[in-house]
Formats: sequence, structure tokens, C-alpha cells
Amino acid sequence: HRLYPEHHATVDLAQSVGAGVEVSAGFRRLEFARQADVFVAGVNKHTGRWVAGARLLYLPDRTDPAAHTYQVSLRRAFAKERVVSMHYSHGLPDEEVRDVNDFEVVSGDTVIGAASLPLRRLVLTVRAGHSRQERFGTELRQNIFAAALGFRF
Repeated sequence: HRLYPEHHATVDLAQSVGAGVEVSAGFRRLEFARQADVFVAGVNKHTGRWVAGARLLYLPDRTDPAAHTYQVSLRRAFAKERVVSMHYSHGLPDEEVRDVNDFEVVSGDTVIGAASLPLRRLVLTVRAGHSRQERFGTELRQNIFAAALGFRF
């Protein structure tokens, strides 16, 4: 039982269809002890400095509520790479499936806010939120806080 997949393949196709609308479709294959396939469809609408998005993830090998995960997001860009965003997910807990723990979620709701602030050659990114997850008979509530400091070359 591996935490991370031995192999991970991702294919995404995106197309602008006009009026600030972009559609996308994708596929992920994660090779754990058993392979897991994830199909992804999304749409983004750009209006000025705002981007609103929606994604649907479908896991064909699952029959629980997380087999159909939907995500919505809203992002606002300001001058010089300052960005704030809000993200809501129902089903799987985060924006991407990363490890075997994500597949243990039967149902869940996650709300995350994030902000990026450039500081000369550094970029400070802060994420905070809350998640409620059902994991095969138990419920997990989790407060989320993360901060990262990046360096721009």
C-alpha cells in the first residue's frame, strides 16, 4: 500500500471559445497498488481581472459520493502579481488528487482562501480554510493554514 503513486500520467486539453471563456478536459492515471483513473472537465470565465471557474472530477471505479466531485473558484488579480482567491470543493478534498489518502474520502466539503503578495524578489503565498471529510465511517474536520515564501529569479 503506497502513499504516492508509482507512476502518474496527466493529459489536459484547453481551448478558448471566445468572450473570455475557456473550456478544458483532462485525464489522470495514478498507479498505486491498483490503478486509479480520474476524468476532469472544466470551464473558466475571464472578466477583466476576475476569473471564475468550475471543474468536475469523475472517478469511474467508485460508487460513493466522491465519485462525482465538483469544484468552484473565484480569483482576483491586482497590480504586480497580487492575487486573492476562494475555492470550494464538494467530494474529494482538494484541487488535485495527490496521494492515496485523497481516495479514502467518501464525501467532503472544503473551503480555502488564498493570497499571493510579491515582496521584491520574493513572493509570499498564504492559504487558509476548513475541510469536513467523511472517511469510511469516520468524520474528520480540519482547519487548514499554509504559508510559503518563494524566490523569483
